Amino acid sequence: MDETRPRGPTRRLGPFLAGNTGVESSGLFAYVNTNKQSVELDLGPGANSALLDKLLDNADVVIDDHSPGWLRAIGLDPATLDQQ
Repeated sequence: MDETRPRGPTRRLGPFLAGNTGVESSGLFAYVNTNKQSVELDLGPGANSALLDKLLDNADVVIDDHSPGWLRAIGLDPATLDQQ
């Protein structure tokens, strides 16, 4: 994961757990992310598609924050995934 990339605002909003103001201590972040699992993959050229396929086989949802059409361009749009 790219640790230099800006993260969502919920990590910086209080109240903070045990008075700690670190990015992983936001009460709001803990509340909205409890029991969630996530992974970040590089889907660029040469990406590990076998790992992606394995993750998709077990995924309930796929969340994308790219421009419209990006998933379709790389073959991961809902219609293509439904056919697999």
